[in-house]
Amino acid sequence: MTASIEVTNLTLRVPLFVQNERQTTSWGKLLLSALFDPPHREFRTLLDNVSLSVKDGERVAILGRNGAGKSTLLRALNNVYHPTSGTVSVKGSCQALLNTSLGFNNEATVKENVFLRANAMGIPSSSIVGMLKPILAFSGLEAKSNHRLKTLSSGQRMRLGFAISTELQHDIMLLDEWVGTGDAEFLARAKDRMVRRVGGSKIVMLASHNFALLRDVCNKGMVMERGRVVFYGDLLDAFQAYQAIASKPPATSEGEVVEEEQLNGCIDSIERIGNEIHVSGWVVTESGLMPRYLRLVTGQGEVAGESHERQARPDVKAALGLLNDKCGFRWVLDAKGLPGLEALGGVLQVYGGSSDSAAVGPLTVQGRALAALMESEAV
Repeated sequence: MTASIEVTNLTLRVPLFVQNERQTTSWGKLLLSALFDPPHREFRTLLDNVSLSVKDGERVAILGRNGAGKSTLLRALNNVYHPTSGTVSVKGSCQALLNTSLGFNNEATVKENVFLRANAMGIPSSSIVGMLKPILAFSGLEAKSNHRLKTLSSGQRMRLGFAISTELQHDIMLLDEWVGTGDAEFLARAKDRMVRRVGGSKIVMLASHNFALLRDVCNKGMVMERGRVVFYGDLLDAFQAYQAIASKPPATSEGEVVEEEQLNGCIDSIERIGNEIHVSGWVVTESGLMPRYLRLVTGQGEVAGESHERQARPDVKAALGLLNDKCGFRWVLDAKGLPGLEALGGVLQVYGGSSDSAAVGPLTVQGRALAALMESEAV
């Protein structure tokens, strides 16, 4: 049977209960304000008039900032959310690797939870019996099949959920990020199984910030922003469209607060060269892009954000699967007359974000960077 996904004018709105801001000076006033000023209900649009068509043989990369609607769309395709309006038509057997603990019961045994989760996935009971031994073997839980789920570690639960979710080959795979947790031995087996399942499927929809992975797996790209599909087409064109959007501050509705993305990175080099101290490292947002604003803070105060150089870091690009290698930075501090790092107040911190007021951090300072500086000062 030919697999396909057809989405027409899909809109999803959900209710939120919001408490008005209030200031109180005593417990009595707090209780009275809670009595006479209860939370009110508002509606938030998570998906806004989404339309798309995915055909047999297509592997679609879903790109977007955090909160753009990627995971929500995948859940709507898997019937977790029912549309407020519009239609979703999925033809072919579908498996979503979105929540590996769906259908689990802490009080049930491991064996019972295989049946519970498989039933939640819509797998007939007659098929589950034959799946039981392979699932327990793959997850390494044969000896604990009659133990209650609550006695397992979080890693063992993850292995069990993954083993159940990927035991059968499906026509359509909906993936929110790639498998990336677990011990090295299980991770290698899990990645091998994922490659085989993706290769054997007819349609794949994969949301990820790992651009190298998306290049390897996908042949089309979709970009989402604020619950809308703003681009759908060629993969490389999708990468460019995503970069253009992610490089700008997110648009917000009046009164809406958008959380700043967290940073990944570190200061990995601190060198004293003559009368200068060079502070280098790398930083990217959760979306895999260099933050628009950076600032360095020392014990003597802040160093202007414009005074740093942005540098290429092909090593970081390769390791994280980034689109661009311009994720490095370097500050050159005037160290003339400074006996050592202690003269800077013993502090070197890098912050970043979409603006000065929205900067988050600080980045960590790698131990070898401080060790190298101490060695240079001891010479």
